[in-house]
Formats: sequence, C-alpha cells, structure tokens
Amino acid sequence: MKLHLKDGGLVVFKSWKLDTVHHRVTGKGYQYESNRKSRTKFFESDVSFDDCLLAETNDPEGVNLISPLLMTFPTILGVTTVPCLLDPKACFGSCPTFYSVENDSLKIQAEGFSSSIAKSLESIDCDYLDIDPTDSIISLVVKNEAYETHYIRNIDILAFPVMGKEKVMQTSSGFYKVSDILRILNPDHSEWIQKLIDLDGSEYFSESDPDDLSKKETMTLNISPQSAESLGVVITNRQSLLTTFLFYQSIAYMGSGAGSLLATYEKEVSRGHRVPVSIMDMLGGIEVEARINGKWHRLGEVNESGPIVSDTHLLPIEVSGTVDQIRLTMVKGLWRIDEVGIVNIIESVDPLILTPMELIHNGSNDLQLLAKLKDRSSYLVNLPGATDTLKFRMPNNKNVELFLRSEGYYVEWMREDWLREEDPDMVRMMFLSPRKWLKEMASKYKLVEPIMEELFWSSKFVEQ
Repeated sequence: MKLHLKDGGLVVFKSWKLDTVHHRVTGKGYQYESNRKSRTKFFESDVSFDDCLLAETNDPEGVNLISPLLMTFPTILGVTTVPCLLDPKACFGSCPTFYSVENDSLKIQAEGFSSSIAKSLESIDCDYLDIDPTDSIISLVVKNEAYETHYIRNIDILAFPVMGKEKVMQTSSGFYKVSDILRILNPDHSEWIQKLIDLDGSEYFSESDPDDLSKKETMTLNISPQSAESLGVVITNRQSLLTTFLFYQSIAYMGSGAGSLLATYEKEVSRGHRVPVSIMDMLGGIEVEARINGKWHRLGEVNESGPIVSDTHLLPIEVSGTVDQIRLTMVKGLWRIDEVGIVNIIESVDPLILTPMELIHNGSNDLQLLAKLKDRSSYLVNLPGATDTLKFRMPNNKNVELFLRSEGYYVEWMREDWLREEDPDMVRMMFLSPRKWLKEMASKYKLVEPIMEELFWSSKFVEQ
C-alpha cells in the first residue's frame, strides 16, 4: 500500500495492517521524501491516519477505515461485466444512486454529488424526488452500483408544503413555489422542439462534434409574448455520457500515476493554491438567455453533473419588459434535455428538514451506521454492492414537494484495463492545453458514442 503524506512524502508498505483503535497503519516498507529520494531503507514503522493525504492499495482489507482511498483491486475487478470489458470507459458509475420503494419495486430517483470526485471537491447536492407520499413513512434505498468508494456525510429530505397544483423548484440560490408551466410555442413543428415541450422522457440530444468536443450549438425557442415580471425559465435535463468517457479516459492516461496526481491536487487545494481549469469547467453547462424588448439578457447557466437521472432547474427572469424568446447555448452532445418551459414564480420558500429515523443494513436496523450518518464529523462509507435503506417520517401535511439533499464525495477504483493506456504526454496536454486535448479526444469518443448508453447501463456492479 502507498500512503501519500501531507508533507509530500510517500510511504510504500510491502506488508501492513491497520490499528483501528489508534488510527494508525503499521507495517514494513520504504519511505521517500517529496522529491522521491529514499528517506529510509526497508523499515518497520507506523503512520498516523492524520498524516495521510491519500492511500492506494490492491488489498481490500481496511478499505472503509482510511479516508480518502484510491484503490486498485484486480481480484474484485474479476467480476466486471462483459459490456464493461468491451470498453472500460463506458463502465457504470456516478456515485450514490437513490431509489424509492413503490409496490415492492424500486424506482430510480436521484444521484448524489456526481462531480465530487475527491475529498477537496466534497459538496452538497439537491435533487427533486418524484414521490407522492401517501404513507406517514417513506423509504429511500441508496446503492453503490459502481467500482467506487462512497463517503456519505449526510442525507436529508427537504419537504415543502404546497396547495393544489403548485410545485416547488430550485435555483442556484434557493427554492421557489411556482405555478402554471407554459409550453414553448412550436410554429414549425420541428421534431427537436417536440422533444422539449413535455416532461415525458423523450429527450433532445445532439451528437458531439467529430473534430472538437468543445464545439457549441445554439437553439432559439419562441414563447407567447408576455410580461417578464415574476416569470422563470425551467429546464429538465441530465448529462450525456461524454463527461463520463472523458473522466475515465483521463484516469486511464494517468495510469499508475493517478494516485500521485490526485494527492498533489488535494495538497495544492488544501494550501489554497490555484489549480488548472478542469476539462469539465471548459465544457461548461447550458447557458440560458431571454430576449426582452428585443434585447438578449443572460439568465444564468444550468450545470449539474450526472448522466443517470434528469433534474429540474429554475432560472428567474429578473429584467422588466416583454419576453418572447429563450435561447440555449451548450456543447454539442453534452446534454440531454427533456423539457423547457416558462413558469410563474409565486414566492421563495424554506423547507422542513427530515432526517432519517432508521437505517437498514443487511436486513437489520443498524443504529451505529445511522449515528454515523447523522454525525456530520464522520462518514457512512459504502463499497461496491452496498445497499442501505433509509426511512423518513413525513410531515402531517400530505401535499408536499420533496427534495433529496446528500453531502459527500467519492473515489474511483482503477480498472486494470485503464493501466494499459498510461500516457504522460496526454496528461500534460490535458492540464496545459485542454482545448487541444478535447480536439484529440473527439475521434476517440466518436468510436464509442453510438453504444455508450447501452454499455453504461449494462455494466452496473452486481455482487457475485
């Protein structure tokens, strides 16, 4: 096991064990300075968890005790499904996946903190729950269905009482009660517009550019001319698998150096240093504009990561005048859009916060894990195949809108197939010339783009 230390040093244990009482790793191995010159010869020593920045290991023992971990598990990878073997960059993965329990079956609802791929990127994610709570208690199942380790700090449900057909939608700054979803006009009956006018699972999606994965497209949508006062644009969308491919491909190019690069990133962020703009930042989100009194005004950008479940976002129009068109600008092939519309904004609202009352693990109520989940100083750590059921007590008002709030981060496992593509030159290009890198990746992605969806959904982790 390799331990990357906060002072830049590296300890390589040839044999090791964990002292779970004193939170130390003991064993025999070698120690190196930050410049990787040998600090000691073969030694027997121990290292405190507090001195560790990141660990790499191919031994599953103790995986859930050191945080964070980047793991390479050839033995566990032996259960990788055939579709995943066809192209490891299409493997299923997107951090915790949440399901509701309905009529003894599971309905997928949300994916948590998809962009939090390292401890320094830990974040809070909030997703709409399509649940009609008819019972006083509802159950949510959280699964780890990928080759990842999930560090879940907190899971809550946000409940908003509503009346009649009112709905609650979220913006980047809070939640608003809305009504009267107005459809986009469709004067020419274009097929792509038809996919945007109803929330029906029929998504607009374009193919990526064959020469440049950062190439953008623009679509202009007509609405009935009306006063922009108290209006907002609503978009329901999810990411395509373009970002999944690029993320996994970048790890493949890092190869055996992935752990060192991630440790360096964590160290620089912890010191407050500026890090290079990421590829994902360069791709950006869906930029939304409204034409008001004949002039275009930027409303904001929708940029939530995750290819599994669509989520709805509200962008208030804060400019006076008559609005008659909406314009969307985004990278080609990056987004799947189910609906675009206009809503009337009633008022801002605050939630009732519902914490889990019960956590069922391996068929029994686990009070210890529940306490971990409620203690914000600790993590619920889930390995591939983990399944937990959380139960929440609903408020007395049955007519509520529900959102899932999850907090944490996750760490990818290295696949053996990725190590064969290690390429330091491509890593340097990715960090120093990201636009050139995206052009280089275009032809590689086009080879798998037509089958990415099928491979992705066919490669969930299944315990054997």
